[in-house]
Amino acid sequence: KLDTWLLTQANDQLPQQVSQAAMQLGVAHRLRHITFKTTRSKWGHCTHQGDIQLHPRIMMAPRAVQHYLVVHEVAHLSCMNHSADFWKLVARLDPDYKANRLWLKTHQHKTLSLQATKRSPEFVEPAQ
Repeated sequence: KLDTWLLTQANDQLPQQVSQAAMQLGVAHRLRHITFKTTRSKWGHCTHQGDIQLHPRIMMAPRAVQHYLVVHEVAHLSCMNHSADFWKLVARLDPDYKANRLWLKTHQHKTLSLQATKRSPEFVEPAQ
């Protein structure tokens, strides 16, 4: 099943990228957990407690777009809004973030609205 395979791929590849981005932005101490969850409308989410949630279907996107999503959510560990300071943090690790953000917006509806299998299981990866 596609969602199960994507979840496995996300769990195998993205936690290391999240941890690396957190180290590069100096916020590794704020990262608590990385969760993968299939939702209907969000690619990712970051909580004040330091939990980052990513949609496994991001694995269907180009690698640069995957990187953007990781950087975007990790930047929220420092700045919980979308202010100019937030976008400066994103740009530090992804200078092409505007193009990658546009890809997500352009493809979000058709990618996230694919007929999902029964709710895919969630993996929670402790921060490293």
